[in-house]
Parts: sequence; C-alpha cells; structure tokens
Amino acid sequence: PSAQSSGGTKRPREVEYTTRPMEAYHQKRTNDSIHSTISLCPAMQVLMDHNPYFQRLRKLKQLGVTESVYINATHNRKEHSLGVAHLAERLARGLAERQPKLGITDKDVLCVKLAGLCHDLGHGPFSHVYDGPFLDAMRADQARMKEEVDAMASASASTDWTHEDASLKIIDAILKSNGLKIDKDNLDEPLKQVWHGVDAKRFGISGAGHYGSDGDDDYQGKPYPKERLLTNRDFIFIKECINGGPLNDGPGYESYVGRPAEKEFLYDIVSNRHSGLDVDKIDYFARDQRQCHKGSGEIELLLIEEAFVCWGECSRPSKCFQCRCEGEEDLQLQRIMRNAAGDKDARRDGMHLMICYPEKTLLKALDFFKTRFRLHSEIYTHRQYIICDILKEADPHYRLRAENYPGGLPISRAMLDMTAYANLNDTIIDTIRSSTKTSLRRAQDLIERYEQRMFYKFVISIEISHDKDDATSLLWEKDEEAIKMELCKMHVSHRGEGREKLFLSPIDIIIEKKEIHHGRKSLNPVDMMRFLPKHELSRLNRSVSELPEARQQSEDKYKSSIPQAFNERAIRIFCRNKKKEVVDLLYHASLQWIEDTKRGFHAPDSWIEMEEVGDAAGDDMGAYDRHIANVSQEINDHTPPRRRVTNRNTTQVSADTNQAEEMSPVRPTRGPTSLFHANGETN
Repeated sequence: PSAQSSGGTKRPREVEYTTRPMEAYHQKRTNDSIHSTISLCPAMQVLMDHNPYFQRLRKLKQLGVTESVYINATHNRKEHSLGVAHLAERLARGLAERQPKLGITDKDVLCVKLAGLCHDLGHGPFSHVYDGPFLDAMRADQARMKEEVDAMASASASTDWTHEDASLKIIDAILKSNGLKIDKDNLDEPLKQVWHGVDAKRFGISGAGHYGSDGDDDYQGKPYPKERLLTNRDFIFIKECINGGPLNDGPGYESYVGRPAEKEFLYDIVSNRHSGLDVDKIDYFARDQRQCHKGSGEIELLLIEEAFVCWGECSRPSKCFQCRCEGEEDLQLQRIMRNAAGDKDARRDGMHLMICYPEKTLLKALDFFKTRFRLHSEIYTHRQYIICDILKEADPHYRLRAENYPGGLPISRAMLDMTAYANLNDTIIDTIRSSTKTSLRRAQDLIERYEQRMFYKFVISIEISHDKDDATSLLWEKDEEAIKMELCKMHVSHRGEGREKLFLSPIDIIIEKKEIHHGRKSLNPVDMMRFLPKHELSRLNRSVSELPEARQQSEDKYKSSIPQAFNERAIRIFCRNKKKEVVDLLYHASLQWIEDTKRGFHAPDSWIEMEEVGDAAGDDMGAYDRHIANVSQEINDHTPPRRRVTNRNTTQVSADTNQAEEMSPVRPTRGPTSLFHANGETN
C-alpha cells in the first residue's frame, strides 16, 4: 500500500501488524522421566506453540521401530529435545557461575537453550531410516530422480542432505509462522516483522517469570534493550550451534558469525565438534537406557557440573575449518603468516577455547564413550529394512500436500517444502495402509507383513578382523552389489517343496556393512578431550587470554580400562524371502562365499564347464547358467549405471591366491567356522 505525499509522489505506507508481546507467555514447567521437571521459558513457548513444526516431534519416536524389540521404547523426539534444552541451559549457566570472566550473558544461555530445543526438528520418520537407508536407495535410483517437477530432480541430486539441513529450514518456518524472519543484512537488529505474530522488538528474555523472576514491568509496551532482545545474529548463532559449524550459505559465513572467537566454546555445548561429548548425547544415552533397560539411565551429572573452559590444542586440525592444516609444519606456516598480518590471536594458533575437564574425570569420560558403544551394539542397530522397503514402494505413488508444489511431493522429496515435511512423520505408515489407491497395494502388503511381525530374516553376521592381512578384510573391501552377485553365483544345491531347483535372487538379499565404534572410528575418543591437572584448577578464574592450557592425557594413566579395539566391523546378511528353504540356501551360500573368498576361489562365469563334477549336476547346469544371466540383468535393473555389473566374477585376488586356485581347483567343502553366528531370526 502507498499514500499520496504533498508533492504528488507516492510513498510506501508502513504496514501495521497485530502482534502479541512476550508478556502473554508465562513461565511453565513440565514433568520429565529423566530430569524430573523442566522449565519452559516464554521464548521456548513461542517456538513450540502455534505451529505444526515443533509439535511434529510428538509423532517421531526417538528410536524408530525399536519398540518391536523393547516394548517400552516409545519415547519421542519432543521429550528428548526438551531434555537437551534443559541440559544446555544447565551447562551454560554453570560455566557462567564458575567462570564469570568468560562473559557469558543471559542471552547466550537462552540461545544455547533454544539450539538444544530445535536441534532435532529436521529428523525424518523412523529415526535414521529416512535419512539413512531410504534416501540412500533413492539417490542410487538415478532413473527415478527425473521427476515431473524440475526442482525435485535438481534437489534430489544432492547427496549431502542431512536432517540438520532440515532443522535450519524449519527454524525459518517457525519464525515465519510467528510473523518473523531472519534479516542477514541487519544482524544486530531485531528480527524482521513480516506478518502478524510475535512482536519482533519484544522477543527475547521476558521478565514474566524468566529464570525465576517474579515479573518485570519495566518494559511493558516498550522495545527490549539489546541485552534482552533476540536479534538476527542470535538466530544465526542458534543455527550454527545446530549445524555443528559455520552455515556456509554465502560470503562471510565461512566462519562463525553468531558469536566472537572468545565465545567459541558455546558452540560445543549442544554439538561438540572436538570430542563428541555434548548434552545431546548425555540426554539420549540416559533416556534410551531408561526406556529400554529400565533399571539404568541416569544423567552423568559429573560431566555437567565439572566442566570448565580453557585453552586446548585442536584435536582434528585437518578437518577444523579454523585450523585447516595437515600437520605441525603447516600450522607453523599459518602462525608466521598471521603474525605478519598483525593478527593479535596468532599466539593461539592451533588452540581453541573448549570445554575441558579435570583429570579426575578421565575414567568417567571413557565410561561415557563405552556407553555409546554398548548402546549401538544393543539398541541402535536393530535395522528394520522392511520399513525402508515400505517407503520405497510408496514413494512413486504417494504425495504429501505442499505449499509450493500444487501436485504435492513424494516422500523422498518432502524436504523441499516445509509444509510437506511437517506432514511427514511416523504416522505415514498408517496413512499408506488406509489408502484406497491400488498403486499402493505392494506397500500395504509389506505393512501387513510388518504388523504381523514377519520381519526380514537375519541370516548371518561375519565379523571382520582388524588385521589387514586377515582373509576377512577382503570381504569388507567388496561392494554390496558385488557381494549380492557373488552370493547368487554360489552353486549350492537346494530344492523346494516340489523338488524344484532353488536359486537366489539379488532382490531377496540385503547386505549391511555395520561398524560400531566409541565415537571416533578406530581411534580413542578420550584422546580428543583435554584435561587439566588439579594444581592448575585455581587459574580458571583468570581472563580469557590468561586461561591455562588443558592437555591430552597419556593412555598409560588408564591403560587397564582401555578396550582392545575401539571399533567392531561386521557384514550382516538378511533375507527378504519368507520361505525357510530360501533362507537356508542363502545361509549356506554365505558360508561357501566366505570360504571361497578366503581361499581366493572364483566362481566361473558358467558352471557348464564343470559338468564333470557329477552326473547328478548335469541336469541343473544349463538352468543355472541361465540363472546367472538373469541375475546380472536383475541387478542392473536395480543398480545405478556407474555400478552396473556383468556376468563376470568381481572378486579380485592377489598373485598368491591365483596360485592357490590353480593348486586347488576343487570347491572347498562347507562347514562351521568361528567367524559365523548361527542362522536365526532377529527383530
């Protein structure tokens, strides 16, 4: 709208929006199974209420379909998000009280708390099934990527999308639903008012019971001062905390923008890029244990109450966006260059202000990472590939309502529109099941099978040795599609109920490469942490530039508690086919495949050349050779072009194994080995 000025020219007329002040919200509390009670400040309520985006977390189970194994694992991501916000506030406020010279303000505490509240907004349905095996399968399906909507095809080509990306977009959507928008051109100003909703000039630390206050009428009807107002920079800071690093979405955003270098430790509270020990894991370790194991599941308060800030050497300089060096020589060169440029912080090159701990907590930190390993082994690796297949079958035929796409979006492209993504949660299975579309019949059949607990059969788990010279390490080098091809080529004699010859199909086989570790793959995660000896704790009250340096601890101090290895690798094989005969066939083919690989044996392209093995085999060799050709075509039909296979054996062997093959042309006999677990079923 515009108005006529006295000079006859039109001038824009300021639009007046109906806004609600922060005083409309009051301090609330809610009960929690882990923290007993959690306070909900007005700023949290603004982001939680009046929008479908945060409430969507109620319909996302924290552990996906793990409730099919642990029946009490029904807690949702809303509970976890509130718990992380609570711990983030507790840790930040504790640091401010123990080290007042760090300059941590109430607004810093609030921003970190809101980052904890919003960190999981972008999760898809069924925990990590959506952004893991499902989207991986969709990316591999290059032909399906070319949809009728150009934007879908271009966006689906991106292979680095994560749920954190969706979290950042949902924050924008939540602000929009409150009439607000981040204005990058005015970082230190209030959020931009774009519609009716919360008053941008009075959005921040409210006096209405905030942090235990009884109320504050000093700013009734007045704009908040900057120390209480949430600005555009503050929400950039919140996004950076969730992203675990700079946003990298334009010039000037290659480094942290939300907070200066002397407050970089605040970024490690929700997502610790140095050690991985953060309040996110502290909460869900305790919460998941409590729901699954009942008797356990306590918050590691020592890791909250004993934390402090001091200088520490970068644990990953080659990956750190601030250090960007490959070794000490590169680091020295950076120091010289920055000294020449007059950088006042050059003395601290290769160092960070990070969250550290006293030496006495060393074993407690190691126990924390051991808990991570145990939970991944017992709880987090119950893969339900049948859920992934349901979503894959429904994806071409099901559309989610979207704001910017009149025809809707498929499940795999829901992240392109936040309205569509807000409607994507665990109830998608119920929606597909109740649909009258005949095109969804295959997906509905799988849902019926899932609800009848007829899960895909676990066939075998092959432990991979840490010794690179061990024969099992050859198995880990193989591609999943190549493993399927080789299993289908195993000439194992099995017959069905009608005495017909059984052959394996790649569609029946699921190959999973599973690696469980303590947090840093094969490395000791405690080496990434920094500890301070007792006699230096008194120096923590100094200014930021004079804080002591915490150091990595030698493993000799706790060698009796260190595990023999920090990671375990295994290849797990599952069978989609419900027939017991096919499951048994796949089990024996797997045994034979491992023995052949260990001995460097190759299945020939055609078994016709081996008809002399026995007269009984002669009738089946032609059928088997035709089966091999069909297998090659079947894999090619479900494999992207860059990974197409032909009717050739894909195993690569050294000269020594070639020699072994020539010396032993007869196929090895099948038999049990200590590398295998028994054939059975897992949920």
